[in-house]
Amino acid sequence: MMALFKKIHQQGKTIILVTHDMNHVLNYCDDAVIMNEGKIVRHKPVQEIFEDQEYLTSLSIDMPLMTKMIIELNQHGYHINPAIKDIHELCQAIGGELRE
Repeated sequence: MMALFKKIHQQGKTIILVTHDMNHVLNYCDDAVIMNEGKIVRHKPVQEIFEDQEYLTSLSIDMPLMTKMIIELNQHGYHINPAIKDIHELCQAIGGELRE
């Protein structure tokens, strides 16, 4: 389904995705709306949404796996932009390359 949504989006159509899966949000969305108790509490580009880990945690929203990994790497001395959402870009930031 996600590949189909991506293809439709590439054709210039807007897709509205409702999900609790933050990995989908990171990989497929440009903007995100966070709702709490039926009300919109934030509407921002995805990169900005995931910058405020403390706020998301207060709403019991899990971080995407890639973002969690970057945060942990940064806690161990790396200085990687947590807005990275592409595995190839993350590999380059770490100083390596991904072999597929």
